[in-house]
Amino acid sequence: MNIDTCNGYLEAFASLNEGADHACEYALEKLDAGVNLDAALRSHFEKLGLLWNESLTKSGRESRSYQWNIEVLPISGDWKPHIEEAAARWFFEQSYSPGVRAKVARQNVIHGFMSHLSPCVGSSNVYEVQLSESMWPNVFWEAFAFTSEGNNFLLHFGWSD
Repeated sequence: MNIDTCNGYLEAFASLNEGADHACEYALEKLDAGVNLDAALRSHFEKLGLLWNESLTKSGRESRSYQWNIEVLPISGDWKPHIEEAAARWFFEQSYSPGVRAKVARQNVIHGFMSHLSPCVGSSNVYEVQLSESMWPNVFWEAFAFTSEGNNFLLHFGWSD
C-alpha cells in the first residue's frame, strides 16, 4: 500500500461528508523526513501559512503573521484504537455523515481504512497534534502525527464552512 491509496480512501469519505455549507478534508501527508517531528510539523504549518497568505493576497485581503503553537501528545500503547475511533467519528458520526447504521458495515469500512494506513506509517510512534492558532481554516479538526525511522506523517481530519 502507498500514501496515494490511503489518501484515495480518505478523499472518498471526505466527499461523502461534504455539504452545501461546508467542506471536509481528510488527508495523510508525508512531512519532511530526516528531521525530528517538531521540526517537521513546524515546517508543515509554516508552509500552510505561506499558502494561506498567498490566497488572501490574491483575493485582495491583507496577509497575516502566523504564530503556530504546536503541541504533540504521545499516544501510549497500541495507537490503532485511537485512530479507529477518530476515523469512525469523522466518517460516520457528524450530523451530515452518510447514514450507515449497520455496525458491521461501519467496522468493515474502518478496518479497510486501517489496512491502508498501517502499511504507510509502519511501526510508528504516534502523537495527537494540538494547534493553537486562531486563523486555522478548519472550524473543527483532529490530527495525528506518526514518526518512524526518519519518516514523519500527519493524518488530518477537518471540516470548514
